[in-house]
Amino acid sequence: SLEPFERGHYAAPIGWIDSEGDTELRVAIRSGTLQGRRLELTAGAGLVQGSEPERELQEVALKLGVLQQQLNLPVAQG
Repeated sequence: SLEPFERGHYAAPIGWIDSEGDTELRVAIRSGTLQGRRLELTAGAGLVQGSEPERELQEVALKLGVLQQQLNLPVAQG
């Protein structure tokens, strides 16, 4: 394993399928898990050829920041 932890719940398809079979789906790479009073937020980025690691990390931080703001949680600065 490349990561020192288990991913658990991570991503999910979001979209629609109509009665004629037309479909539009995306993959949500943000999630939250609530166990008791503990909330764990996760986010990821799609790494493809040409991805810049620093920009991908900034994208993940932005996604987590939006989740934190929507839930009225403190947002880390920096």
